[in-house]
Order: sequence, then C-alpha cells, then structure tokens
Amino acid sequence: MKGLSMNMSSMTMADKGNTHIGRFSVASLVHFIPISGIFLASRFVHLLPAMVHWAVVFAPIVVFALIFALLHPVLAWAVAGAVLALLVCYGVQQLRVGTVPREVRAGQRRKRKVAVLGAGPAGLVALKELLAEGHDAECFEAAEDVGGVYAKCYDSARLTSSPFVTAFSDFAPPMDRHFHWKATEYVDYLRAYVANFDLRQHIKFNSWIVKVWKHEQGTWSVRVRNADGRESEHHGFQHLAVCTGPNGHPNRPQFEGQETFNGDIIHSSEYKNAKGLAGKRVLVVGLGETAADLAAEVAAASPGALLSVRQQGAFVIPRINSLTGMNNDYDSNRLRYSTPKALHNLTAWLCAGLSHLCGVLSPGSAMRFRLLAESGKPAFSQFATKSDEFVPALVNGSLTMKPGVKRLDESTVTFTDGSTAEVDTILLATGFGVPVTKMFGYFEPGSLKFSCLSALYKYAFPTQHGDELAFFGFARPHIGSIPMMAELQARVFARMVSGADVLPPKDDMEREVAEAKARWAADFGESRLRTMVNWIQYCDSLANLIGCRPAPELLLSDPALAVKLVAGPFTSFHYRISGPGAQPEVSRKTVMGLPDGMRSKDKAWFLAVHLISSVLRLGGLRGHISDHSCSLY
Repeated sequence: MKGLSMNMSSMTMADKGNTHIGRFSVASLVHFIPISGIFLASRFVHLLPAMVHWAVVFAPIVVFALIFALLHPVLAWAVAGAVLALLVCYGVQQLRVGTVPREVRAGQRRKRKVAVLGAGPAGLVALKELLAEGHDAECFEAAEDVGGVYAKCYDSARLTSSPFVTAFSDFAPPMDRHFHWKATEYVDYLRAYVANFDLRQHIKFNSWIVKVWKHEQGTWSVRVRNADGRESEHHGFQHLAVCTGPNGHPNRPQFEGQETFNGDIIHSSEYKNAKGLAGKRVLVVGLGETAADLAAEVAAASPGALLSVRQQGAFVIPRINSLTGMNNDYDSNRLRYSTPKALHNLTAWLCAGLSHLCGVLSPGSAMRFRLLAESGKPAFSQFATKSDEFVPALVNGSLTMKPGVKRLDESTVTFTDGSTAEVDTILLATGFGVPVTKMFGYFEPGSLKFSCLSALYKYAFPTQHGDELAFFGFARPHIGSIPMMAELQARVFARMVSGADVLPPKDDMEREVAEAKARWAADFGESRLRTMVNWIQYCDSLANLIGCRPAPELLLSDPALAVKLVAGPFTSFHYRISGPGAQPEVSRKTVMGLPDGMRSKDKAWFLAVHLISSVLRLGGLRGHISDHSCSLY
C-alpha cells in the first residue's frame, strides 16, 4: 500500500505537470538537450572543417550510389555511361582552352641579328634561346656581372619561389635542393647557367643603354655608355629583346608635409640591412613581398616598428606549408588551378572561414585569415604576398599595422584614421613602376607604338611590331615564378625570329589583347598590376604557340608521368617533355623526382570539385561558373 500510495502520489503530481523520470523532470530534459548539444558541439566543433571537406569529397560517390540504388540496373548503367561521356567531352573541351591555330614553317629557318637589353634572368634566357636557334645575338648589360636586380638587393633577400619552380627548364638545380634560394645563391645559379651554355662571350658588361632607335630600312641601333663614360653605337639589329625589367625605377610616393620631416626616408632598393635601425622608431610602408620581409627584419631590430598599408589587408602565403613541411609552391598544380576561379575562391573562403570559426587556426594562420578578410577580395583574385615572415611579429606585438600615411610633420606621422606616431625612419617598400615612356626612356620618341604593357600580345609582343620587338619579364603571376614565364616568352620569340613558328595575324593578336584585358578585369578587378596573369594558364598559352605543351596522349603512353603533370608541382620542366627543344628523359626524371606538395585529402577534394563542376557546367549552369581556367591536363 505504501508503494502504491507513492505511485498514486506520483500520478497526482503528474497531473500538475511535475512528472519526474528518475532524478530529472521533463522541464530539466528540455534544458538538458540543448545544453548537451552545445557541449558536444564545443567538443567536436574542430572536426567541422574536416566533415565539410569529406562531405564534398564523397558527394559524387554518394550521388552515383543513389543512382544505382534507386534505378533499375540497366537504366543506372545508362545514366552512369551518359555522365561519363559528358565528362569525357568536358575534358576534351578543357584540353582546348587557350589553344590557337599554330602555323609551322618547316625548313624555312633564318639566321637573324638580335640585340638583347639586360642580363638579368629574362635577358640571359633570351640570349640562350636565341643562340640555340642559331641567331647572332648580342647582350648589353649595365652592371659588371649577371644577375640583374637579384645581384643588388638587400643582404637577407630570399626568393619567394623555390628552386625548381624558378629554374630554367634545361638547367635543373640539384635534386636535393627544394627550399628557397637566397638572392646570392640564385645569382650563383645564373652564373652557372651562363657558364654551362657559354653565354658570357656574347654579353657586353658595363654597357649602360643610352638610346635605341629604328632606321627607315627597318633595322635597330643601340647606343651604350661604358664604365669610363665613353659611348659606342651598335647597328644592324633586325630584332630587339627588351629585358631590362620593371625594377629600374623605384616608386617613391610623395606625402603631404614631407619637406618638413626631419627623419630619413629611404626606398627598399637602397636598403641593405637593419644594423643602423636598432633603437630607432621605424615605419615600413607597403605590403608586398619585399615589405613583408623587411618589416620582419626591422621589427626584430627595432621592436615597436610600424607597418603602414594604404589598402588594408592582403592575401599572405607562407613560403613553407606548415601542413606538409614543404615549400608552398609545390602545392601549385594543374589539379588545383584548373578549378574555375569562382569555385577556387569559394573553397578558400570555406576552408579558412570554417577553420577560423571553429577556432582551429594557429595564431599565425588566424592573423593571415584576418588580413585576407580585411582585403575585401577573394584570395585568388588578388596578388599574393608569398612571404609571411612579418606575421609572427604582428602576433607578438613587435610590429603594429597602421593605415595609409596622410601627412608628415617634423617627426610625426599622421595616418588616415587620424592616429599619429613619432617616427625616425621611413622605409618605403612601395615597389617600382613608372609610365612606359619613362621606363623605356632610352627609346627614341615615336619608336614604340604602345602606351602600356597591358596592350602587348601575351604581355610581351607589341602587335604593331610583329616579331621584331619583344619585352620579357614584365608579366607578373599572382602566384608563381617570373623567370619561368620569361623562359617561355624567350622560346616563343626565338622560334618566331627564326621563322620556325609565326605569331598570329595582327587582328587576331589585338582581339586577344582585348579579351585578355576583359579577363584581367574579371579575374583581378581593382589591382594596379595591369600585367598580372594566372600563372599556369598563361604558361600554357605560350606553350601552345610553339607546341611544347604536354600532350594528352601521355595519359595512355605514360600514365604515371601524366598524373605527376596534373597533381605534382608545376615547373618549367613540363615544357621539355615534348615539342621543340624537348629533353624527354631528363625532364621526366626531374618531374617524377619532385615530391608532391599536395596532400592526398586535398587531391581528393579537388577531384570531387572537378566532378561536381563538370556536371553543373554540362547541366546548364556553365554561364554561372565558367571561367578562364587552365585545362586539367
């Protein structure tokens, strides 16, 4: 009776809405469930990015599994076959991206006299390729040795592209050398390149270019000033390769009140090291790759340094990938960069954003995500600062970011947000750049028939000059290597000069220039770098002109190499596998010997993204996600 009484008592209490289950009431459960959910979410939230990653990876597999589970087997196989056929068609279409009709003139080789202006990386490879084609080439260099800008930069300078990504395709570095060269080491590589191909005898050093002009009969003349001040003229050049680079004219912004500033203002081109800055109040202006390196060096010597950035934020990439321990540019490949840019940007935001939201980013990675968010631009639609040396200084407080400079007073800098700081030294890491008329001021007025480098076909060939004039090393990859692009430009030029290949007709080149400008506007929008290009796509487009792009037939004849070309590091050695100047055995050994910089899980991700985007494109959404991407192969 006592127990029954207790049960009845409980029922009575239940009628009043206070039913108990063990020690918990229903009301308690209502509160417990969301609290426990939050607790579990907090314990497993760090897994969310990985869950999203694998959801995308397995999405195509799940779709095909559902097809087979829900449809009659015969119909299911028919659907699968149709989708496979569509993907094959899409792959074929992708293989044709950027191709142009190529006219080859076998047996009509000609030997020409060519002047090469400058003996930096672009000038040296231009000289080498011209000599390899049998031309009479002569190079003029203002300095006393090779190396160009790399021979005169600051003491601690390191390249932002690794050796195999920077190297020329027929002169590989040692296979055990993967991490970034110091500038002095790269100059040593260039000297070895000169010695290997016996180029020094064709270079006139201490020859400052004074004037270049064209004669009525169509030949070019070059006047140079020697080290002792004497001038000499060289005549009869039928073609001209301009390789003086954009770094000869420092960009020095003028600030309001600058004449009253009693501190030092120096440009990065004049900077050597931070020894004289210890204990000084230093402001670094800019956020390019040089600025990133110098800001870190200055902050170490003078804690409390400031970094002024006119346009807040940037896409910052470390030289070394902390996830793989390898140089980051080994993660740049056709698999990744054949993804439509819109999807590539979306995946970058998704991965980084989820990781940031879930709190799984390291302090340095969190700072880089903040900089990307502040830039207000998608990651792959802006120039990438391929150095994060300054990020630890931002994290530990030895370096502080400030907005643009508004004005200068005697020792005070006023920034655009109204804040002020006392400064002793301003270091301008503001790059280089002047109008074409000043950059190439040695050309006789009227000799050049263009006003900006973006008006050049492939950012190298003036459409009005045909193959008689070319500019190498001025195209700038948002991610990638300038010397690699300059080599392909030089290979194209050398074959055009010899008549082995020909440039497209003038109208076709001008039409492509217009298309390139529209593509640039869509890809990079507000960037001031008018010659910025998508690295792999640009290289492929040059390779198409002379037929040295890797052949799709490798998928059947050498599938291991084909996979490496698609998912392995993108290097110049891809363009020596086949075509003119091919070195298939050496190039294959180099390509296959490089380590993979992309994790297997990331390969699976991008393969899934390709499958999904392929179906979407072929399903009628092509106009929404189409892009000027490179082909998957």
